[in-house]
Amino acid sequence: MPCIPDDAQVEGLAQLLDQRAVPFDGLNIESLDGYLSSMVLSPDDIAIEEWQPPVWGRAGAAVPTAPTNALAWRQSCKRPSCTH
Repeated sequence: MPCIPDDAQVEGLAQLLDQRAVPFDGLNIESLDGYLSSMVLSPDDIAIEEWQPPVWGRAGAAVPTAPTNALAWRQSCKRPSCTH
């Protein structure tokens, strides 16, 4: 069963996007939800190199490389102990 982020994790991701993506014409949390949903429903596999840049906006935006709450959540979902 997939891990579902709790409210605090979603809020953390929303804040990250508001600070690091939206100012560079990237996606906010609502847009990201639709964007990722469309990729899940796509019959084609989409490489991260293709789908991630539009999330963060124009070339001036730096893609986060340090661990964030969102990345920590993603890592926790790979552990068998995740029971969300």
